[in-house]
Amino acid sequence: MRWYASGFHSSRGFSMVELMMAIAILAILATVAIPSFSEFALANKLRAYSNNLVASVHLTRSEAIKRNQVVEMCVSTNGSTCGEGGWEQGWIILAGETVLHRQQAVVDGFRISASGGLETLSFQPTGLAATKAQFTVCRATPTTGAQESIVSVSITGKPSVRRTETGICP
Repeated sequence: MRWYASGFHSSRGFSMVELMMAIAILAILATVAIPSFSEFALANKLRAYSNNLVASVHLTRSEAIKRNQVVEMCVSTNGSTCGEGGWEQGWIILAGETVLHRQQAVVDGFRISASGGLETLSFQPTGLAATKAQFTVCRATPTTGAQESIVSVSITGKPSVRRTETGICP
């Protein structure tokens, strides 16, 4: 207890005005932080999907060299055979009839598309890609996100990633 001229006075916490001011400040901070957090989460998901794609390209190329045979990375909906459609459905890596790796589908709302509708990326035993490829990793729904990642695979089999802010999700 504190001694004041008028007698004893004890303070026991916050007044209602102080509590309301603290809640108002927290609400303002949350309003500012939530959009930033959603953009941060989007960037992390795009980075993860791009990294999975790059890792799969590296694995496909290295297995082609190691096995001294053509190895393919292709779209797969069932995880055992090559299929048709977008890469967001998932993909597999095949050496002949043997499935070396399965990549599961991405979260709904994201898209991974390849230029020219490419559904199979093959590597020769020398490590060279049968064709150049470019993949776009982006958010398609509920609204198109401004951020996207472009994964390019050169004819020598080297993947590279660049991030753009075009907001066009093919």
